[in-house]
Amino acid sequence: MSFQLRTFNGLSALIKQTDHYKHSREKNSLLDKVNWLVSYILDINQKNNNDITNYVNISSKELKYNLGNKYLDVINTLEKEGLIVTNNKYSVNRYTKSYGLTKKLFKGRQIISVEVKSNRFAKKLEKHIKNQQKEVLKNPLYKRVLTNTLKIHFINEFVHYIPLPNLIEQYEVNGHLVTNYEDNKFQLNRYSEFGKILKSIDKETDAEQLFKMNLFFSPSRSEYGRLYHFICSVPSRIRELMRTKENELIYEVDMSSAQLTILILEWIKSGKHNKAKPEEVDHLTQLLLNGNIYNYIQTESSHFRDMSYKDLKVSILKIINAKENPGTGNKELMRLFPGFMSWIKRLKQKEGHQYVSHIHQKAESDIFIDVFEKLPNDMFALPIHDCIISNKENIETIRDRLIERFKELYGAYLNSQYSYDRVFKVKRVSLKDEDLPSYQENL
Repeated sequence: MSFQLRTFNGLSALIKQTDHYKHSREKNSLLDKVNWLVSYILDINQKNNNDITNYVNISSKELKYNLGNKYLDVINTLEKEGLIVTNNKYSVNRYTKSYGLTKKLFKGRQIISVEVKSNRFAKKLEKHIKNQQKEVLKNPLYKRVLTNTLKIHFINEFVHYIPLPNLIEQYEVNGHLVTNYEDNKFQLNRYSEFGKILKSIDKETDAEQLFKMNLFFSPSRSEYGRLYHFICSVPSRIRELMRTKENELIYEVDMSSAQLTILILEWIKSGKHNKAKPEEVDHLTQLLLNGNIYNYIQTESSHFRDMSYKDLKVSILKIINAKENPGTGNKELMRLFPGFMSWIKRLKQKEGHQYVSHIHQKAESDIFIDVFEKLPNDMFALPIHDCIISNKENIETIRDRLIERFKELYGAYLNSQYSYDRVFKVKRVSLKDEDLPSYQENL
């Protein structure tokens, strides 16, 4: 079995100049270990759509397995050359030390793929993958995710495998608006790598082959129940090219204003809402069941009024999840929803600000993963956080089951006169043939 690692051109030449390399008896193995560490950091950041400079947590157990007992020698060599930096902060049983790439390593260099040189290191990777496969395939939920991943086909539409450029500046010249853009090299590489693996998935029928692919990662669940798997990390622009291998269009059913809706419902469910005015509780309930909560905030607040919907949502969720946010946006939300926002504030003070997202993830899982696990085994479906994707034939059935699950969890706390029809909405993910750039070109 051959393995490829992703690294930067010129890195091997830099390592070959070090004393560590010159005195090493296993030179190829050392180069493989260096490339593995760089590849690990690169892949995690690309999967999570993080900047290339982001620090990545790597446990000492993971480092020891892949780099050997003297893994610190590899890290120290890279640090001495100014190629990586270590964040030594860690918390036992919570998070590990993290590592980041430096500008000296990536500035002006291209990301490349290289084959593993050492047979010994290749065998270690092969053993690690087989152990990983064995554990994952024992889990019925993970196995089902992998099985349904293999039912997906991605159209080879070149334009969609190129990310949209970043807006750099806008200015006016003689009454005309001039806009300058710049390509993000890291995103270009990210989209390119996804293109390669998705083409490979199209040809695969064996779940075990997925583990060998760059950027692919095993399904896993956080301690709060959220399910992570490979399709979750595919950029939304590329996700528009998804179809089933029978060429069926793919649809999704998601929850309107999911995080805000779930947190408000958990507030009501907790009983803490009794301290709020009944009008606020009733008003919030109507807003979330009608899917109008963000529109209401934008209409009623001059601070949020001129924001795009995307910026509005990002701004509000940052406030809700932030450690501290004494700014105007927070004050506006406190004015609009004093009971709910006071509950959020008390949670942060008592449990820490991350507890808010943990409540959301746990409740989200209780809805979406519960429904997914109870769907017929032969039904194509995949959960992606606060939505489930499927084909047109099954999507309304899934929506009905989500509504029933929603009633089970929250119906007792809501007025029976309310309808739940707007809580979950269906929309098409796949582009139709006539919407594809190649189709337009051939008109």
